[in-house]
Amino acid sequence: SVAEFVEPLIFAKEYECQTKATELMLTNNVEHIAVTNRAGDFVGIASLKQLEKESYLASRKIQRDYQRGKTPAY
Repeated sequence: SVAEFVEPLIFAKEYECQTKATELMLTNNVEHIAVTNRAGDFVGIASLKQLEKESYLASRKIQRDYQRGKTPAY
């Protein structure tokens, strides 16, 4: 059945930080999680690879801004 390939189905809320989503994936040993809105409706899928890439790109931008004398806006 399909359930054999998708269990466990892990959810993250779209308003939660990426760190929380990454933690959920690592804790549950999965590479993808379902993303829901505040109403609990499915809105997409997040992947560990995608979050790692976004984190890397964000850290590179902060590093470049710092080298240029810009203060990061958190």
